[in-house]
Amino acid sequence: MVLLVSFVGTGLLITALAIPLALGNVPPNLLYGVRVRATRHNVDIWYYVNERSGRDQIVVGVLNVIAPALLYILYDATEPTYAYACMGVLFASLVVMMVRSRRYIRTAQARFGATQEH
Repeated sequence: MVLLVSFVGTGLLITALAIPLALGNVPPNLLYGVRVRATRHNVDIWYYVNERSGRDQIVVGVLNVIAPALLYILYDATEPTYAYACMGVLFASLVVMMVRSRRYIRTAQARFGATQEH
């Protein structure tokens, strides 16, 4: 039960942190959002990438609430097996999100230019 609460809590935290990004409410900063050279140097790229990545992050968060709950309910797995399955879902979804974020960065650079600073 502790693992279920931990993994569901992680999914809820990911979702909660994503909502301001997806809404475009997070200005460029040093702590929160997709922070790479392109997003740090161009505010248009920052908002473009972070809004889209925030939406992806919401999907990751919701998936990481639902998957641990379903795994817990539907499968009679040992704790280590359950933990590995949940970590696998988390890791795989984060990798997909990061790949998509990179794609958003390239698209934004093509749209807004890579050198414009604000």
